[in-house]
Amino acid sequence: MAPTLALSFRPPLAWEELLKFLAPRAIVGVEQVTADRYRRVLTVDGNTCCVEAGQLDDSALSIAVSGAAKGALGPGSTLTELLRDLFDLDAPIEEIDTHLATSRRLAPLVTRSPGLRVPGACDGFELAWRAVLGQQVSVAGATTLAGRFAAAFGQATNTEFPEIVRLTPTASDVASADVEQIAAIGLPIRRAATIRGVARLAVEQPEFFAPGCDLEVARTALLDLPGIGPWTASYIAMRAHRDRDAFLENDLGIKKALDQPTPQAAIAQAKAWHPYRAYAAMHLWSSL
Repeated sequence: MAPTLALSFRPPLAWEELLKFLAPRAIVGVEQVTADRYRRVLTVDGNTCCVEAGQLDDSALSIAVSGAAKGALGPGSTLTELLRDLFDLDAPIEEIDTHLATSRRLAPLVTRSPGLRVPGACDGFELAWRAVLGQQVSVAGATTLAGRFAAAFGQATNTEFPEIVRLTPTASDVASADVEQIAAIGLPIRRAATIRGVARLAVEQPEFFAPGCDLEVARTALLDLPGIGPWTASYIAMRAHRDRDAFLENDLGIKKALDQPTPQAAIAQAKAWHPYRAYAAMHLWSSL
């Protein structure tokens, strides 16, 4: 693949742990995660390209791109910024690790996985519908549904990787679909309607699914949609909006890791981790 670029970051970076988080959530046909590489197809500035990322050394990732102009990987380009965001390369990771390590509960987790990042999203709408599919089902179950959804609504494409054959569904295509078409992937009608509602919001207000949005305005708009609750809104805030303090107190995994039976108890324990509760959540999920 060519051209290539080194994306620098301030170490440490828990690359293997990041891939272990992304791997079971990879959308079949759109993404592929190996033991040391992340690959996906995406559209940037109207151009379709396939990206492969791996760790170059202790302070840089190696990025290779096919199907895009050489300028697509220039410093400050849309693609470069997307990838920096996806891998959370600009996080003040030393400050975050130092802060979380003051917690007796988190200290051993930070020691085990220094530099653990919160992965972002190449496409905020994609992250949103993936979050809806993840409601009240296992990660594996949600990933199966995500593959079906991409196959049903994503445009076919060709890449040098036989496993990557489809673009992620666009908000406009999903917004114009019948609820029954969406439900045909194996969803209840109400959840299919929620996905279409998310798509229509993404068409009308795309900024609500991007980093830098007004967090409170976006959260209110999401919670106003039937079928969107605090867990889904917080997960979108954590990964699409890049809210470093987002916390999923209703998440079963987090409550299990904290040995806390109620959301209120989880919130109370997490208070000391402000303003980096999203990173605490990543450590807690990793501990399971």
